[in-house]
Amino acid sequence: MVRKTIVHTPFGKKTLIGEEDRGKVYYYTEGKLKGLVGRVPKDVEHFMPRPSLKNMALRFRAHQIAYLLFPEWNLRPKRFIPETKEIITQHVLRSKQNIRMATSRRETARQKKVNYPPEAVAPLKKMRLAGIDIQTGKQNVSVVNGKPTFFAVGGINPKMLRKYIAQTQITPTRKTAVLKAIELYNQLDRMSDLDVDEHYLGIQD
Repeated sequence: MVRKTIVHTPFGKKTLIGEEDRGKVYYYTEGKLKGLVGRVPKDVEHFMPRPSLKNMALRFRAHQIAYLLFPEWNLRPKRFIPETKEIITQHVLRSKQNIRMATSRRETARQKKVNYPPEAVAPLKKMRLAGIDIQTGKQNVSVVNGKPTFFAVGGINPKMLRKYIAQTQITPTRKTAVLKAIELYNQLDRMSDLDVDEHYLGIQD
């Protein structure tokens, strides 16, 4: 089981509620972010791409786009904390299976023996066809009352997304919001890692 770890931050006190090879998941119990969830990457050398500030900022934008287009299946991102590369999202109910996989190394090791939730297959395919890269690890999806929620958005394909938006009936307000988010993603993607560091943290070479 994951050891109960309490961390004090400028945004409030948070408790470790899940851990995997690539990152840790915290629940904020006090402070400005009380009731929200933070996902912090681990800097593990054999995983690519490495969790640079730019990569995590892009992932945050990808989460925003996924939520704007498919709010029924994705977490609502609330903010990005560059100092810790932490993505803050709403807290959602999780299935017992998902909780076991996120908190037990034994369960994580046995993931291959667990079937992918059938309720998640069709939404997963639809989002991928739209241009959203959903990470498919079984610990990255939870099904409660027949409704799947995906926790890990790896990135987006702007060209595929624009094509999907052009062919799909969505409200003008939401369309404007999604296109703006895609443009912000593209702007960030064009920046160098050093420029991103300076933009978010004021770090100069």
